[in-house]
Amino acid sequence: NDLQILSEETNAQFAFGVSVGSLIILQSALTYPNQFKKIALFEAPVARNDDRFQRLTERFRTELKDDVASAALTAMEIMQMGPWLVRFMPRWFSRPLVSWAVSQSDTQGMIQDGQDMEEPEEERATLRKLIPTLQHDFNVVKQMDGVLQRCSKLTEPDVLLLSGTASQPYLIESCDKLEKAIPKAKRVRIEGIGHMACANKSGGGQPEKISESLKKFFDEQ
Repeated sequence: NDLQILSEETNAQFAFGVSVGSLIILQSALTYPNQFKKIALFEAPVARNDDRFQRLTERFRTELKDDVASAALTAMEIMQMGPWLVRFMPRWFSRPLVSWAVSQSDTQGMIQDGQDMEEPEEERATLRKLIPTLQHDFNVVKQMDGVLQRCSKLTEPDVLLLSGTASQPYLIESCDKLEKAIPKAKRVRIEGIGHMACANKSGGGQPEKISESLKKFFDEQ
């Protein structure tokens, strides 16, 4: 377990996971309950492994083979995220727009905080490189099927469940289910934020609103 090795090497007492990352931390806590003293999970998507999810992820994998733009649109459909205008346009209209964006990122990269625009092209983050990595997120969600039943035995470590009131309904539903399943779990609903709140402020995130809850939880004795 990579996370176990990392925590042992760094002597980490706490862990915070976002979205699918929180599923990995949750699985680690179930496997090694004494690994951390406290874990905080932001919108772990446990309520997704249904027939619709299976069908769309299979389509995503098929499209990845020769049509990254279509795969990106399917990923938006799976996650219910992305520019709303693109998501709700007919695919015959939205696909060329996404294809153009993918081509633009091939030459310009993804503009991010601290990114060196002079970095070698083979090291540059692009949509064409990033979109296929979503299949690993979808695989983690699939592998966590049945986790709610196992959560009833999670009495250690202490668990904080975080969610935003403006997030997608399935993410709020996931937090509701985890709150019921994990004994003594603490729940914080943060008013007005969505699933991308953990992103950099320059990208529209609101990390300061989440950090307040994290600091309070991790500082508690």
